[in-house]
Amino acid sequence: MDFDGRRSSDEKSGLAKGAQAQLVNLAAKLVDGQQIILPGTETGKDLPAAPSATAGGKISLNTADAQTLQELPGIGPALAGRIIDFRTENGPFTSVEELDAVSGIGPALLGQLSELVVP
Repeated sequence: MDFDGRRSSDEKSGLAKGAQAQLVNLAAKLVDGQQIILPGTETGKDLPAAPSATAGGKISLNTADAQTLQELPGIGPALAGRIIDFRTENGPFTSVEELDAVSGIGPALLGQLSELVVP
């Protein structure tokens, strides 16, 4: 989507020729600066590495998978799933403090996580 709420066309979205757009939900909400890397149709070329779920050594709440989230203290499979469900239902986290809205994360756990994660 453009920042004024209109959907981007392929020309505006920056899709490279041969990109397989069918592999991504083009209606998904994006965060400013977010990058989505799609494989192309050309064979034999090296694909760029996917962006890491970490930013500056901190885990990104918006890109981390369940396994990565479980590396955090106090986060097990169930809580990792609730974090992912929360961002799926409510859109990307805009601040670390939003974790408080996830069932099972209270002030104490939020205090432990605040220095280890980024939105």
